Amino acid sequence: VSTYHRPIPAPAPVVAAQDLERAMAGFLARHQPRTLATYRQKLRVFADWLGVDFGQLPAVLLERGPAGSTIAVEEFRAHLIATLAPRPGQGRGRGDRPAPATVNGYLAPIRSLVDFLRRLHLCQWRLAVEDERVVTYRDTRGPGIDAVRQLRRATSAASDPRIATRDAAITALLSDLALRRGELLALNVVDAECDSKGRPVRLHILGKGRLDAEGLTIPPRTAAMLHAWLDIRRRLDAAPSGRRDTRPLFV
Repeated sequence: VSTYHRPIPAPAPVVAAQDLERAMAGFLARHQPRTLATYRQKLRVFADWLGVDFGQLPAVLLERGPAGSTIAVEEFRAHLIATLAPRPGQGRGRGDRPAPATVNGYLAPIRSLVDFLRRLHLCQWRLAVEDERVVTYRDTRGPGIDAVRQLRRATSAASDPRIATRDAAITALLSDLALRRGELLALNVVDAECDSKGRPVRLHILGKGRLDAEGLTIPPRTAAMLHAWLDIRRRLDAAPSGRRDTRPLFV
């Protein structure tokens, strides 16, 4: 008589609802504000498609398990491809499909949420869902020097001199420091490091995927434009109490 017994798989752990709520809160707390806003929006679309409340996503994924969750996400992918409208310039030659990066933007937060639940030992599996294939090459030559000069000249056309000064500083920073739009919009007044005479010399940028800011030296001509805007900006409203001036740099 054989003494071998096939091991019985352990049942899925029963997790208290309050622990799942804390897990969801912990997952969202890990992300920077811009990423958090994007993840919330994408996960809400997924939850609405499943017909469940946004806060119930961890419980639903754990209940469905690896196979059920993977099937659901693949069905969600097909739903996105069939219903998302391509942006201008997209879709040609692909049957009017949305761009792969657009679809992947919805899959990434779901995969990230499952990975977070796994790190909390709430599950022992990963979401086996691959991204849509993306062609990584893009034309990064930019608009060219002449176009940048035209853009800078256009900033002086504003009827309000305060707006003209602001726009001149914005276009100079974008072109001279190669900032992303999100990096520029996230700047606070305190991020402009000034010398003893109040003239900006460095700009502290929180780059994409970074937790600590990076200091960039400002060229003299751009520093003069930013200095002119700071003189206007500081008078628009009162600075907050404390050592850090957290007012948005550009308003």
